Amino acid sequence: METRQNLKDFIEKTGITLTCVSRSTGIGVPRLSRWLKDNYKGDNQKINEAVESFINREKNKNSISNNSIKFVETSIATTIFGTARNCHYKSELGVIFGDAGLGKTTAIEKYSVENPDVILIKVNPSYTKKFLVQEIHKKLGYEGLGAIYTMLNEIIAKLKNSGRMIIVDQAEYLTQASLELLRAIYDEAKIGLLLIGMPKLYFNLKGQKGDFRQLFTRIGYKIKLENLLPEDTKVIVNTAIPEAEDLWRDYHKVSLANTRHLSMLLKRSIEVAELNKINTNKLNARIIKDIGEKLLVIET
Repeated sequence: METRQNLKDFIEKTGITLTCVSRSTGIGVPRLSRWLKDNYKGDNQKINEAVESFINREKNKNSISNNSIKFVETSIATTIFGTARNCHYKSELGVIFGDAGLGKTTAIEKYSVENPDVILIKVNPSYTKKFLVQEIHKKLGYEGLGAIYTMLNEIIAKLKNSGRMIIVDQAEYLTQASLELLRAIYDEAKIGLLLIGMPKLYFNLKGQKGDFRQLFTRIGYKIKLENLLPEDTKVIVNTAIPEAEDLWRDYHKVSLANTRHLSMLLKRSIEVAELNKINTNKLNARIIKDIGEKLLVIET
C-alpha cells in the first residue's frame, strides 16, 4: 500500500525511528511494525490515516523557516553573568528576580553551558523537597535513590569546598522546606547558590513573618532586573535584521522593551517578509505595529 511505502521512504530519508512515529501517532511500535509488514489484522485504515497525517505534518513542519534569533549579550544578560560569576567564584548566595520574558533562563543556560561545573535545576510547580534532592543527587552522578537525609549527606560531601555552584531557575516555585534544604547545602558545602525567578521569589524569601530569615540574611546579591535598554533593542534588531536601520525604535516601543516579546516580534517580521515575498528592508513602522497587535501575515 502507498502509505506503507511512504512511511518507509520517510524513515529512510530522515532517519526517524519507529519509536518516534509511535510517539507522534499514538500507535504502539508492535502494531506499527506489523502494519509495515502488511500482516496487521486490526483496523488498517485507522493506522493509514494516522501515518499519513504524521508524514504530512512533518513535511510541513520542515518546510517552515525556523528564523531563530541569535543570542545577544544585553545589559540584562551582562548583569546575570556578573552576578552568577560573583556567586560562583566567591561561593556566595544570590537572588535575581524580574518579570517574565526578560531572558533570565536563556542567559543562565548559556552561563551553565560555559561553566560545566554548575548544577542547573529548573523548577516547576510539581517540585517537592524530595524531588529537588533527587535532581541534585542525580546531577552529581548518583542514582537519586534513598532517604532524603542520606542523599542530602552525599550531596554535601560531594560538593564540600568544591568551588561549584547550584543555580535554581523558576525558584519562586520552591516550597519553604525546599528553600531550607538549599540553605543547608549552601551552609555546609560552602558553595555558590543562585536563585532566579519572578518578583514573587523575592517576596517569598523576604517573607511576611520572617519565615525565611535564616536564608534571607545570607543573601549577598539581590538583583532586580529591569526591561531592555534602547541600546539593547538596537543591537538585537540590527543583528537579526541588519537592514532594519532605524526601525529598532519601533521594535522597542511595540515589544514594550521585553526580550521575549522582541524576539517573537522579530521572528514574525521575518516570516511576514518571507510569506509575502518581500525583502526585510521593506518592513516599516506600520507593519511592525500590525504584527505586534495581531502576529498575522500582513498584506502589503
